Amino acid sequence: MSTGAEHGKVLVCSFGNPRSAYTEVTYGHGTETHNTKFAPVAIAKLLGGFEHVLVLATPTVLAARAEPNRLDAMVTELHPIDVDVVQVPEPDALGSAGETVEALLMALQKLPRESELIVDLTLAFRSLPFLYFAAVACGRELYGHKVACVLYATFEVPSDVKPLVDVTEAMELHDWFFALRRLHEDADPRSLGSLVPATALGSRPPDGLLHTKSLARYLQNLAGPMQEVLLVDEAFVASEIDDHSKGVASSHAIGRRLDGELHALVRAAKPPTGAFPKRSKGSAVLTRAWLEHQLERVRFHAEHGRVGAGLRALSEWLISRVILARGEAHWLERDVRQTAHRALTNDYKVKGETGLLYNDIGNLRNRLSHAGMTTERVDVPELVKVSALIDRCRGLVDESHDVRLSSLPITDVTDGGDA
Repeated sequence: MSTGAEHGKVLVCSFGNPRSAYTEVTYGHGTETHNTKFAPVAIAKLLGGFEHVLVLATPTVLAARAEPNRLDAMVTELHPIDVDVVQVPEPDALGSAGETVEALLMALQKLPRESELIVDLTLAFRSLPFLYFAAVACGRELYGHKVACVLYATFEVPSDVKPLVDVTEAMELHDWFFALRRLHEDADPRSLGSLVPATALGSRPPDGLLHTKSLARYLQNLAGPMQEVLLVDEAFVASEIDDHSKGVASSHAIGRRLDGELHALVRAAKPPTGAFPKRSKGSAVLTRAWLEHQLERVRFHAEHGRVGAGLRALSEWLISRVILARGEAHWLERDVRQTAHRALTNDYKVKGETGLLYNDIGNLRNRLSHAGMTTERVDVPELVKVSALIDRCRGLVDESHDVRLSSLPITDVTDGGDA
């Protein structure tokens, strides 16, 4: 049997109101067995090390608790473990679901952070275990608890020993749900990158395990550049990730349904063919098609809440546009970019169209880039303003602007423009 966890091992369960009293059966877990009428007692004895038990019970159950083979009998068998009975409303009472979750959350709040929870779904009306399973999932995030195990004691099976079935994988589905929501709403793959190698769902053939580790690493590598709108870095990682995203299909149940999700994410970040002729960021080749792609990425990130980083990227995009017009090959080199920056600030001094655009981007960007360190209130620009700047940049993509942009003066200036 195991010993108690450092931060306290807690059993969360419920007690029902059966038509006939619970009968004694033999429950089994691994090679050990225990005879009892009550599944929570079997779990407590077979797993061992519990410091506390939370038992959810309705008024009907509490009214009969002192009768033979009812709640008080279970509490006696659990001795010397500390037992708290949490009263919850009858399942058919108005507002029962919300009050049940509230009652359990209040009880969970009293437990130390990092308590290790074992959840038993066996007894009581079927709606009650469903509700406290959901409440425990929420409490895990609210109070920092660890849900170590979710069990169901199959006392209705015909075998002599009734096994404790581990359904902890259902808790993992909660994690997948929130990870997918984060991917859909925020275009953030970080949670998926953590789940892909950690999940216990489904089979794990050796090649599937290898692929999932590779995919997880690439998802984490992609997440950072996406969050900060590092256009070249996310494009480089997306170029590498594509082959590895196929391996997740052989590893677990949810993974088999991730294929389309991940391909859409990666495909959108992937640059046009030929952007990286060698497997290094430094080999990046700037093209008109890639500039168009980068603008769409800026719009994508701004639409997903990364406005400040998107504006920084848009400012750098305009520098890249001037470099393309000038025909500079080493477009990521600092000196090359500083030369293009001077050209844009010079154009702003003479109220040139492109210089004014560069300044307008800078005015919005700088207020965010300097972390609001100003006496004036700083608001995140509305998406429509950012979109308008992106549209103005799009108007400069065509090669008809190359001659004008390549001829912008590059001599040093002492004032004006965006710094």
